[in-house]
Amino acid sequence: MYICHMGRECPEMECEIIFEPSEWKSVYVTLGLPLPAAGCPKLNDVVRAIARLGGFVDRPKNHPGTQTLWVGLQRCYDLSNACNAFGTGSKKIPRRNLCGTGTCLSLIAKGENPLRLCRLLTLLSCH
Repeated sequence: MYICHMGRECPEMECEIIFEPSEWKSVYVTLGLPLPAAGCPKLNDVVRAIARLGGFVDRPKNHPGTQTLWVGLQRCYDLSNACNAFGTGSKKIPRRNLCGTGTCLSLIAKGENPLRLCRLLTLLSCH
């Protein structure tokens, strides 16, 4: 409820007062929103984006409720953990062969981004 209230009462506040950069960036990338050129987005923008992950329909005069924000925060934390584990700059490489054919580890060794690779292999039903 605190985040919901802060998004309404202090919409111009920087989001990094509450959210880590990996949290708001992973939400923005997932939703296809443009990352700001400098700094971080406003708190209200991030709260609305996270609520969209929870089912909030973003209309100008609506404010996200606690339930859509709660569900969105759960997804946000999952995305953030995946970004920290497999995103750019991560040193963690899966130790097992994910698909059984050797494709995963050979592509990771060639420098492919593991998160992008995971999406690709899921689409190919290789995982």
